[in-house]
Amino acid sequence: MRFRWTYKDETFQATGDGAVRVQGPDRARLDFFLSNGMAGGFAILVGDTLTVPGIDLVKRLLPPVPLLWASLGRLAVPATPDTSARVDGDTLRVDLGQLRGSDASGADGRAWRVAFAGTTLSRVERIEGGKRIEWMTRRRGADGPWQVEYVHERGKRRLSIAVTDTTIVEGFDDAIWRRY
Repeated sequence: MRFRWTYKDETFQATGDGAVRVQGPDRARLDFFLSNGMAGGFAILVGDTLTVPGIDLVKRLLPPVPLLWASLGRLAVPATPDTSARVDGDTLRVDLGQLRGSDASGADGRAWRVAFAGTTLSRVERIEGGKRIEWMTRRRGADGPWQVEYVHERGKRRLSIAVTDTTIVEGFDDAIWRRY
């Protein structure tokens, strides 16, 4: 997938282009390029391990691994002891964590709130102490391509991604998975 991205926090703002190559079930490589051409970087995601060599810009952009996987449509949150689920029309909402009561708002420690619209993963939230800390949402734009947004509430960080092109290929050269 090729995409345009925009990042903003309290002290920094940047835009650029990027590409992500996904090899199921659990490999992804993300490449980011600043609009002015002055810098770029990449990240390799294998299972629950994220490797970001080089400049800190890419580290600053990316959400934590479970939310990064969610942005690609894969649910990969840590195992949790309790699950609560409910259906609203075509949306399945699931709370995962050490739940006290009926949902993640009363969880002990970290919990996850997940939503599926039909069969599509559409939102993942990380909740701590009953408060939403960060979240990722995926939806189809009016013209069809994916729109992805990651927000860290406390850190006041926001990464928006608009997919511009998707191509299905047979496979990738093993060299793209090297962590250098």
